[in-house]
Amino acid sequence: MQRVSTATAVAQKPAYATGGEPGFFTQGDPVQGLPATVPGQDFLNRVQEELCNVILASGRTLDGADDTQLISSIMDIIAAHAPTIGPASTTEAGIVERATAEEVIAGEDAARYVCPADLMAALVAGLAGVARVGAVNAYTRQQYAELVSRVGASGAQAVDLDLHQALFITAT
Repeated sequence: MQRVSTATAVAQKPAYATGGEPGFFTQGDPVQGLPATVPGQDFLNRVQEELCNVILASGRTLDGADDTQLISSIMDIIAAHAPTIGPASTTEAGIVERATAEEVIAGEDAARYVCPADLMAALVAGLAGVARVGAVNAYTRQQYAELVSRVGASGAQAVDLDLHQALFITAT
């Protein structure tokens, strides 16, 4: 990008004209005697300066041989102001990866997160002898105890599941 460099260009930006109403370009209408809009020096200088200001704000110098300066400058400005986000920890927010069903069942990965629905599905999939009763799962008291034991054995801390809402405990 480079400022205009024709033989008729001037070295200093002229003062902008005052007056007139902001509006839109028109192609005109000769039948009604409405002339087409002719972009003047003010408009062209404003557009040129807006584009140049983006490039200069990124720390670049204007280069008439480089047609990628504007997009490169925009990308650099965005990158310079984007937050840096690292991996999440127990004390810092960050980026995490969702665990697969196999990883949830194995219960050995402390780096990925588990959503409640995945946890319940993995617990249910990990138990044998599950019978479907309507829209809820039916478990014997022994299976329920095993389920609760698995939640505790998985190393999960402060697991707060209201299992009675999701499970129907049979009398046997």
